[in-house]
Amino acid sequence: MARLSMRMAPAGRGEDVLQDALSAAWLHWAQYDAGRGTPRNWLLAIVANEGRPARRREHSPDLALSQVSAPQPTDRAATPIDVPVGVDLARALARLTDRQRLCVELYYFLGLPVADVAVVMSCSAGTAKSTLADARLKLRGYLGEDYR
Repeated sequence: MARLSMRMAPAGRGEDVLQDALSAAWLHWAQYDAGRGTPRNWLLAIVANEGRPARRREHSPDLALSQVSAPQPTDRAATPIDVPVGVDLARALARLTDRQRLCVELYYFLGLPVADVAVVMSCSAGTAKSTLADARLKLRGYLGEDYR
């Protein structure tokens, strides 16, 4: 939850978003339905819901892209993201739609499987895969073919 809130919220607001998400979870714990997913996925969905408005409040058309926080590595056992010098991944991620960025954050930076990404995003696994594919296509355009 902390990693997602730090990645989804504007700089300096991650802890606030996490606190708001924990408060919301506490207030709505009776709404948790084990048939719809794991507690982890339910909590991550709350963090994502709390992070979106914070991001929109802080994001304006003249926002300096240098204010976007750079991706932080995770403790995921998969291969780390190796970013070549001169590639501004944070800037490219900031250009994605909120939905695409959330999908990328959950899959690549938090290491969730597609099925869990779909649960957090309240969509089908096919939609999550399609959103990831669309995001990768946009990122490839933003970063250039040399990044592949």
